[in-house]
Order: sequence, then C-alpha cells, then structure tokens
Amino acid sequence: MVGQLTLSETDSVSFAIRVFSKGTSGLLAVVDEARKLIGLLSERDIIRALAEDGRGIVEWPVSRVMKRELSVATQDTYCTDTLLLMIEKHFRHMPVVDDDGTFIACVDALQVAYAKISEMTDSNRKLMRLMAVFTDQVIDIATSDSIETIRAMFAEKDWVSAVVKDDQKVVGFITADELLRFSCRIRAL
Repeated sequence: MVGQLTLSETDSVSFAIRVFSKGTSGLLAVVDEARKLIGLLSERDIIRALAEDGRGIVEWPVSRVMKRELSVATQDTYCTDTLLLMIEKHFRHMPVVDDDGTFIACVDALQVAYAKISEMTDSNRKLMRLMAVFTDQVIDIATSDSIETIRAMFAEKDWVSAVVKDDQKVVGFITADELLRFSCRIRAL
C-alpha cells in the first residue's frame, strides 16, 4: 500500500478488499512510487472480476483488475465542470490530481455538489451586498408572487431588479428586462 486510500499496482486484490472494508469509499486510487495516478479500482471492478474469473482473483495484483483509462479533475477544475463530467459519465467518484498528475484525493458526487452549492450561496450573498449598494436597499419578492404582482411592484417603485426569496432563502434575482421578456413570452402564448 502506498498511502491512505491508495494502492500500488502490485498489491493483491485481497489486500484491496481489506482496505475497502475499513473505509467508506467505493473507489481506491492506484499510484506509482511518485504518487502519480496510474489506475482506479472500484468495488464493482472486483465484483465483476469475481463473477467472470472466480475466487482466484483475490491473489491477483490489482493491476489485472483496475481501470487504466481515467477521467480526472485537477485542483483548478471548476466544481460545475467536475459535476457535469461525473453526471455525463455516470461516475460516483472522481480522482483529483495536481498539474503533474500526482494523486491528491478522490471526491464523490455529493462532495462536489456540496462545494457547488456553497459556491452559489457565497455568490448570492455577494450579489445581495452589491445590489444593496446600487439600490440603497435590497428589494425582495417571494416565489409565490404572481407575475402581475411583480410587474405592478416594479412599475410602482421604478425597480430595476429584485431578489427572489423562498422562506427567506435567496433563490434568484430578477431584473426589469427579464420581467419584460417573460411578460412578452406569456402574451405570445
């Protein structure tokens, strides 16, 4: 074993099974001596090999079972891009490497989604502060407000934008231009 949540390609499948049994991840990175990522081994890879080749696979080196064709994220990959790739490829886990291909960690889809939600929440807070600077106040509308009500509020107060909230949580922003476009689409229907 090379390090936490990593294997060497010469480690046995039975050793990998013991590592899986002690951890919470369904994926182990296979790295060389320099911690360069050379493969991935999942619990499913082991199950497939067992189904195809029988119990003898537990003595095989993980290099006979692991995947070598890899999709990876880097430290600089945006959460959105990572999450979209994971969804597109039906991955539950994604290895993260540095610019030299050195393994850093494996992230799961929930971790990436949580990071994206945190990023969006932070952006919403910054936008609310920015709107307060430009409008001297933050103007709130509720998701339950009708288009007619929102249009009347914008006209009455001469608003250019407003924060959309649901149960006091920011869920979006709407501008007068967006409201006009939406109203035109409704009339066209």
